[in-house]
Amino acid sequence: MCLCLETLHLGVQCCEDDGNAEVVAGILLLYVCKYPSKGLGKVRVGLDDSPLNVLDEHFELLDTVVTTSTSDFCKTQVDCVQLYCYCLTPWIEGTTSYAIYGNKQKDYNVYNCSGCDNWYHKCCLATCHIPIPKRKADYVCKNCEIPATIQWNHEGFTNTCTSDNFLTVLLLHCKQYDDFLLSALGCSTVEDTLKAAITLMMKGKIYEGKTVFLRMLSSAVNLPYDHQQYDCYGGENDKCLCLFTHIWKIVVKQRCTSLHCPANNAEVTKYLSSFAMASCTEDLFPQPGTQVGYCGAEFHSEPPKESLHGLTNRLQLDTNQRISFYECRGKPVIISAAFVSSKPWLLPIDIQSLSPNEILNLKPFLTVYGFLYQLAGC
Repeated sequence: MCLCLETLHLGVQCCEDDGNAEVVAGILLLYVCKYPSKGLGKVRVGLDDSPLNVLDEHFELLDTVVTTSTSDFCKTQVDCVQLYCYCLTPWIEGTTSYAIYGNKQKDYNVYNCSGCDNWYHKCCLATCHIPIPKRKADYVCKNCEIPATIQWNHEGFTNTCTSDNFLTVLLLHCKQYDDFLLSALGCSTVEDTLKAAITLMMKGKIYEGKTVFLRMLSSAVNLPYDHQQYDCYGGENDKCLCLFTHIWKIVVKQRCTSLHCPANNAEVTKYLSSFAMASCTEDLFPQPGTQVGYCGAEFHSEPPKESLHGLTNRLQLDTNQRISFYECRGKPVIISAAFVSSKPWLLPIDIQSLSPNEILNLKPFLTVYGFLYQLAGC
């Protein structure tokens, strides 16, 4: 058996046998990786009885199966091979469905997303249980889909804009990553409630899902109630986020490095749950081995002259008088830092100090203590 494929500016022609056309597409993908400056307009691929061996050997056998056609059959080169659809099948610019998939052309018709300009096979949409769009209708893939029916008002609540934004960002993230709800949420009662709300919204029940979330919020933080409505003030983000602090809370263990520390260099445990970014380059999260602040342990007697110390005062509550004392000014070093939760799926960062240009240049991904975060919204 021999298979021959020629790339033309009008498409890809498969001769004799197109049963291994997907292998040929893979070969062309390897070819443009090895020779990025060469076009595919006059390339001929010939395979023997064991075409899979070509892909096993990768670059080594490419030159023996890919040759340049001597006939001047094309004036425009085909020089683009991309991976499209959920199946990431190699797509050669200018190909036809029939050339790649033979008599399966009807199932492998493609639909173009008007948002990201990606292409999706009809059969792959069916496999993912996505409704097949009508031919003349604009198609928007699930990665670009934005809920058009978010109901920003609610009969039982008012000024809910912050919650609406939070739910919208989370909803879009769940639409992009199908397994997010299963793998992330569910370690606490408030997370279970949020999961139930997002599940309803994913099914198109936006109003019902929002109701579940806002009822949980009102019962947890005691929102003011007036005129038959709970008032969220439009700034309920602090009230809302305080319910989820356990998710991103960080435990930091540190020890003073001063030889004369009055606490005998005892290990100190601190918890962090708020992170404010003053610039795009600063490191917000404590790292083991770095020094932070000063110790502050109190000397109960006159400190040694060679020790690091400072004179300060505090208000004595029982006498309402200020007393002076010496405190250690040694440099604590971080021993360890980690998230308290085993599933820290949410990490809010205050970026209000950043300029508009700095916000636009925020990194889309951030790795913290081994967890990879994606910027979901500002």
